[in-house]
Amino acid sequence: MTEQDRPTVQHSSRPDAPAPAPSAGSVPPPAQRMMELVVGSWAARAVHAAVVLGIPERLAASGSVDSARLAVDTGADPAALRRLMDYLVALEICAGDAEGYRLTPYGDVLRAGTPGSVSDYVLLAGQEFYAAWGELLHTVHTGEPAFDKVYGQNLYAYTATNPEAGQRFDAAMNTGRLLFDPISRLDRLADARRVVDIGGGNGELLAELLLAHPRLGGVLHELAAPAAAAPAYLEAKGVGDRCEVVVGDMFEQVPGGADVYVLSRVLVNWDDDKAARLLANCARAMPVGATLLVVERPQSQGAPTPVAAAVDLLMMLVTSGGRSRTTAELRTLLADAGLTPDAPVELPQGFQLLAAHRR
Repeated sequence: MTEQDRPTVQHSSRPDAPAPAPSAGSVPPPAQRMMELVVGSWAARAVHAAVVLGIPERLAASGSVDSARLAVDTGADPAALRRLMDYLVALEICAGDAEGYRLTPYGDVLRAGTPGSVSDYVLLAGQEFYAAWGELLHTVHTGEPAFDKVYGQNLYAYTATNPEAGQRFDAAMNTGRLLFDPISRLDRLADARRVVDIGGGNGELLAELLLAHPRLGGVLHELAAPAAAAPAYLEAKGVGDRCEVVVGDMFEQVPGGADVYVLSRVLVNWDDDKAARLLANCARAMPVGATLLVVERPQSQGAPTPVAAAVDLLMMLVTSGGRSRTTAELRTLLADAGLTPDAPVELPQGFQLLAAHRR
């Protein structure tokens, strides 16, 4: 290995090891803290570049790889790639030593197609969403979505007319597989015979529900563009014969007669008027005794967490009126639609499930 190939930054290969207890003097001064925040966007760009180049997959396949080999495999400039890799080591996405670079547990979730992977969301966040963040001041000044200014149309029109962006968006919206298992194990699904997933993309969540409950039949209700990929996906998962794909507008009506309805991370995309209209349509379609399962990442009643606050701001940037809501606000929307919500169930990554019933 030449000096150019050798990793120049070395960090622990165990990012899950406990950090040392902070001392009284370890709190960063204000200027340092502000610099850490300002360069946060640089870290996001480095992670995006790593995913686009397929670095996580290459490191996982080889165990340990030097930068010269990675440069050949990715078609990158060797010196530039080495500097990117050193930054990824500093971010604890990779670990580096004399043998080369290897993946850490943090970097492992960047591998495409693996359980818990966030690679699809990284691609969307690093392209369409990143451009929208660049026009944050426009949104703050006008209240109008930055996405519309950047791309000349709203998010849903853009993804419907640009197939590559549409596929990227649909894949990112399915970056919620950690939620699927606890939802599929809900007791209320055990006796159900028909479930309707409203706005369920290509059917990933619905497929998991059907696989977990062999007697369950499903309906995927979606717009034409995202629904186009659903039949092939559901067939590949072995549940195509138990699932119907219904193309339609959820703000007009939703399929009736099911035991269970699902709205997973849907309400956050819409303002209160549209959210109320959607929930009213659900209530109208639900027989007495049916259950609506709402999955959202709620805003805190007190100080918001950084992730929840960022998602709320993102909704302002890319949608017309979409926003995160508190659990109390979600319960009010459900009650106003004539539904009776249960106590919330905590899910991974700060999400909650609210089950509401048609009495």
